[in-house]
Amino acid sequence: MADLQSLNSSWNDMKPHLSMRGLRNDPDRADAALNLVFSIETKTNDFCGQPSGSDLALRLIAEQREGIK
Repeated sequence: MADLQSLNSSWNDMKPHLSMRGLRNDPDRADAALNLVFSIETKTNDFCGQPSGSDLALRLIAEQREGIK
């Protein structure tokens, strides 16, 4: 549960800085945002079971990015 709280805190810290313009101007932040989203999808899978819809799409992208098949 501490992992989820930590991810929630990270999301709340990052969320105000996320905008199309901001992400275009700061590729490192865009990468960090993707990593955070992928971490959230991976960790919530442990609690919520198999994802579906857009959550499944994000999970598959995360796995491909990590080189997991």
